[in-house]
Amino acid sequence: MEVVEQTMPVRILEKIKFALVWLFNLMVAYAWPVVQWITSANMLIDTKKEETEDEKALAEAFDGFDEPDGMIKFVKKKLVSREASLNYGTDLILADYIQASSDENQVPYLMKRCVDEIEVRGLHQVGLYRISGSDREIKELKKKFMKHELNLDLSDLDIHVVCGTLKDFLRSLKDPLIPNAMWKSVTETALNSDSDDFYKVVSRLPKTNLRCLIFFITHLQKVMEIPENKIDKECLAKILGPTVVGYSSADPSPLELVGQTHVLAKCMERLLELEWWMVSFNVMDCQAIL
Repeated sequence: MEVVEQTMPVRILEKIKFALVWLFNLMVAYAWPVVQWITSANMLIDTKKEETEDEKALAEAFDGFDEPDGMIKFVKKKLVSREASLNYGTDLILADYIQASSDENQVPYLMKRCVDEIEVRGLHQVGLYRISGSDREIKELKKKFMKHELNLDLSDLDIHVVCGTLKDFLRSLKDPLIPNAMWKSVTETALNSDSDDFYKVVSRLPKTNLRCLIFFITHLQKVMEIPENKIDKECLAKILGPTVVGYSSADPSPLELVGQTHVLAKCMERLLELEWWMVSFNVMDCQAIL
């Protein structure tokens, strides 16, 4: 009888211990998903707040424009709210930055504004497009452009920040100025054909891409004409080939990154040589599109 009385508390303690362990495991199993859900909910709330602020900024920026609501909806798709990233985001589509219009001389506002600033005061700066600008200042400038702030004053910015902002915008496009679908035909013609054949192939680019490509190439030709900046055709081709021409696929392998370097540089050199494009494109009449 005494033995039974002594073992009863032990059994009760074991049951209590088992119950506590079971309860702890239950809490671990269900509490972590709850914590994740709460964290996700908070992030969603913060994102909504940022989107509301972006909408207010757009409303102010487009105040006075014809049909501002339609323009705001158009631009809102491309706003980037994650301030920690230097990128505009992924899968940006060049055509989305060009409003449908009968005017054929249109390029994104960011491209026109940056190029204008560089040509006003930066053509003689050593290392254009080669020297990196401040990441912090590039991020701040890009945020302003993405909110479509008007009449931006770039005069106090380091010119390399302006170049860096333009380069990063082009790198963030889903398709480079030379689309992936036309990469093979353009690069093969650049390597193996004369200027007439190369011109014909490049002329088949989508109109938006061709327009922006000509605008940017014309600007780069001005850059490489200035000996003081120490940036010649070969240097620009190596620096900007991956940005302008891009690689054979949207997600190139390490082998492609290395193996296609020469191809990109050669193709970029050919693009920089096509000065007679301007017969059909008046750069001075180019309009900046918000």
